[in-house]
Amino acid sequence: MPYRLIPHRIRERLGRRGLVLLLFGLTWIVQGSSFFLLPSLYAGHPKFFPLDHLPLWVQGALWIGSGMLSAFAAQRPRREDDTSGFLAVSAMPMLLGASYLIGAISYAWEGNQLWVLGALSFLAWSPVIVALAVVASWYEPPLTGGDE
Repeated sequence: MPYRLIPHRIRERLGRRGLVLLLFGLTWIVQGSSFFLLPSLYAGHPKFFPLDHLPLWVQGALWIGSGMLSAFAAQRPRREDDTSGFLAVSAMPMLLGASYLIGAISYAWEGNQLWVLGALSFLAWSPVIVALAVVASWYEPPLTGGDE
C-alpha cells in the first residue's frame, strides 16, 4: 500500500528496485551530511570499533559517496543493469557490519564487555545487508505503458 503513495510517474520511471536505491541513497546522503553538519556530535564519541578510527570527514564522504552512487543508479532506465547501485548502497552497511564483527570478536577475546555492543550492532546491520541483497534479486516488472 505505501508504494502507491509514490506518484505514478516516479514509480513507472524508477521501478521498485530503483525506488529502493533512491530512498536508501537519499538516507545515506543525509547520514553522511550529519558528519559535516554536526561534527561535535561525533567528535566526542569513544573509538570502540575499527571504522570509528577513520576521520569524520572520511566517514561522511563514504556515506555521501555511496548514497550519491545509489541515487544516480536509481535514475538509470529500468532495463539497464543496476548492480553498481546495489553495491554502492550496500557498501556502508557491509563496512559497519565488518567493523562491528571485528570489534565484537576482539573484545570477546580480551574479555571486554564491549563485545556485546559489537555483536548487537552487527546484528542490527546484518538484516539491512540481507534486505538489500533480496531487493537486488527482485524481478523488475515491465513498463505498463509507453516507452522510456
